[in-house]
Amino acid sequence: MSKVQRVRGRRAFDAFHQPQRRAAAGVVQVRWAPGGLAPAVAYAISRRIGGAVTRNRVRRRLRAAFDEIADRSPQLLPAGRYLVTVSPAAALAPYTTIVGDLDGALRSLAVARPRGAK
Repeated sequence: MSKVQRVRGRRAFDAFHQPQRRAAAGVVQVRWAPGGLAPAVAYAISRRIGGAVTRNRVRRRLRAAFDEIADRSPQLLPAGRYLVTVSPAAALAPYTTIVGDLDGALRSLAVARPRGAK
């Protein structure tokens, strides 16, 4: 089971306004801000994605994909805060596409992070 936490509270979200790393792959965009003892993730799903049912389905898929990647490749997720957003195409994308795009974005972040970033 993964040890990925949820980002909660205004202060935690304000950390995303500080300098951070960004990466995108396919329908997924990820921002990473260092800090904390474990990975913590937030999902920002715009109304452009669709109605509440569609947005919640996309959020559940992202949460499952993030947990799957955390269990499979924990080295891709150093401690810090992750903000995951998606393009409107994510509403129609199959789950395997979302997992692949999220994995690609996290791998891009891993390459972009300076050595020793924890």
